[in-house]
Amino acid sequence: MHTVHLADNLRGDVPYAAVGIFFSVNKYTHKLADSDQAIVDDFFESLEWTETETNPKVPEVPYGKLLNMVDM
Repeated sequence: MHTVHLADNLRGDVPYAAVGIFFSVNKYTHKLADSDQAIVDDFFESLEWTETETNPKVPEVPYGKLLNMVDM
């Protein structure tokens, strides 16, 4: 997953920030707790794009809880 964030109010010289997370959906063997599965499901259900869009833009991507699950 790769997300690019645009600054509403530019502070400094960098108008963009990007976050990338790699995960596997093909060889998924780890069983998540129901509460963690709900975080993952809620995140992907919150994304508002259609399959035909090539540059989806959403007003807010609520992935704070999802990032807390990532082993940095």
